[in-house]
Amino acid sequence: MPIDLTTRRTQWRRDLLALRANMQVGARAEAERAIGIELTTLLADFEGVLGFYWPIQHEFDARPALTEWLAGSRHRCAVLPVVVKRAAPLKFREWSPATTMQSAGFGTSFPATGRWIEPDALLVPLVGFDDRNYRLGYGGGYYDRTLAALARRPDTTGIGFRICRLESIEPQSHDLKLDRLILG
Repeated sequence: MPIDLTTRRTQWRRDLLALRANMQVGARAEAERAIGIELTTLLADFEGVLGFYWPIQHEFDARPALTEWLAGSRHRCAVLPVVVKRAAPLKFREWSPATTMQSAGFGTSFPATGRWIEPDALLVPLVGFDDRNYRLGYGGGYYDRTLAALARRPDTTGIGFRICRLESIEPQSHDLKLDRLILG
């Protein structure tokens, strides 16, 4: 009897999150170093509004790279996603290293105050991915819903670990392809 896609994706998430959580210290450090170098290179000439994610469940932490990037020009702005309503598109609030953060549950946080700004580019966390740049996330659909709803689609970069590659996420019509991946 074939297993339905929802069940397969649930199992993939469980397996990939465990794989990511159990990476050996040296392998994780090398992967994070590689991601950091590639991310810094990608952002070197970018001037605009960059959306990113607050790291949870052993995700790559982009905050140090973004702190350095922000310091490089006054024409740069970082924003974090905020869930304003369950199953609705995300909104983005301005962030800096000095921003007062508020717990959002599930180990994540968001800026307690600040301007609401749509990103020009967006860093998106990967639970899993495939070679066609489709992303397997946590299952809430927030990023796909947000990208579909924004007035202007931002440039998207998935951030994750090579060990979380799937042959295919078996994309559905609501799954949106990312512009690029940065993998370590």
